[in-house]
Amino acid sequence: MKLSISVNSWDFLPQKVNLIEKLLMGIPKKRKNIIVNLSNMVEKKQIDGIELIISVKNSQQDIKKLYELFNQYYIPILSVHQAVLQILKIDIPSIEFLFETAKTLNAKVIVVHLYAIRKLLEKPEKIEYLRKLERDYQIQIGLENSSRDIGVGLFSGIAKKFAWDGQEFTKTITNLGMKVTFDTTHFGLSEWGINRFFLENKDRIINIHLSDYKDNLLGSHLLLGKGVLPMKDFLRTIKLNKYKGLVTLEINADFPELIGNINYVKDVL
Repeated sequence: MKLSISVNSWDFLPQKVNLIEKLLMGIPKKRKNIIVNLSNMVEKKQIDGIELIISVKNSQQDIKKLYELFNQYYIPILSVHQAVLQILKIDIPSIEFLFETAKTLNAKVIVVHLYAIRKLLEKPEKIEYLRKLERDYQIQIGLENSSRDIGVGLFSGIAKKFAWDGQEFTKTITNLGMKVTFDTTHFGLSEWGINRFFLENKDRIINIHLSDYKDNLLGSHLLLGKGVLPMKDFLRTIKLNKYKGLVTLEINADFPELIGNINYVKDVL
């Protein structure tokens, strides 16, 4: 198992900030001296690397600059997350860009939301092409879950329309024969619960987005112990089942709080 935290590409390429993405994705919320802190965390073996959330404004030249920066500070990139503004719909060229990005950064996992890619998965030839990309690049797609019970205001209708419950998601992924990024916050207070979802999908999960949750979208991506999810029991479950994939803390918090959560995870695992 490897432990990482989520960071945004625009924190290292400030000229590439997209304000809508920044508003939608509050990670990091108030982190300072990001590159130095990340380097220190890797050096001290608090984390094994990072998951990089890219922007729709990123080019391959930007990705090369990021690789040089992370390489200079000895920070491994373990996974690459799709752009937030493509969270409801992503096309083949954007997926190809993700594969090229992951290849440049030496990442082995690409995170794509299941409801972003849903239309492509209705076509057998598109599914086969995605599998071909995985084979050619030796990089896996981890389809990320969401749940019908997350949403507030207008977003509630979107969440219910484009998300799956535990049974639907599991059936869809099983039929596709693809891998999973399991987001505990996105599963929220769903009827199954996070332990059952993990157990039902453990053979397909390659990345776990770990954070706490309460109430609705505004109470998501919380520090462990700040929500209502059974985080300690969940960590014991993945330990008992000898989970070997990535665990990525996707949490809105500054570094001192994150380190506290990292210690919390390591104490259990």
